[in-house]
Amino acid sequence: MRRPCPPLNPALVVGSGGRSGGGVCVVVIAALEFAYTEAPFAMQGMVMGMNHVTTGLGALLGSALYNVVALVTAAAGNARNRACSL
Repeated sequence: MRRPCPPLNPALVVGSGGRSGGGVCVVVIAALEFAYTEAPFAMQGMVMGMNHVTTGLGALLGSALYNVVALVTAAAGNARNRACSL
């Protein structure tokens, strides 16, 4: 007999997402400021551009990884129902 999954507490999701997002903002701002202030004047534009390119590539890689996990999970069946049933 299947038992329902316990409800997910929204405070946990919002709290962890907020801390993660805040941490990313602090790191990105610090990295941009450091790179911009330490780069020679003629290279500041290139340094900023390269930072944005690597951020975009990271987002693209994360999106691709998410899609792969979603495909594998869908191929294996509905894992949530299996995990919550006895």
